Amino acid sequence: MAVRALPLNAAAVAARFRHAGCDLMIHGHTHRPARHQHLVDGTMRERWVLADWHDSGSYLRVTANAIAEIRIG
Repeated sequence: MAVRALPLNAAAVAARFRHAGCDLMIHGHTHRPARHQHLVDGTMRERWVLADWHDSGSYLRVTANAIAEIRIG
């Protein structure tokens, strides 16, 4: 069965950032792993989407200076 990835609604993403009061969001896969930037209320916010774990996966390595996606598998 093919999985169809639905596009995220920009207003819904902005609402989640506002609700959480954060500038960085990390969440499970949407079959579109990537680093996304969103301008919300004049502030640039980051959203990291992790890869699924069917064929391979990924995790984030977070340090004081950077965030890096590490692919495995």
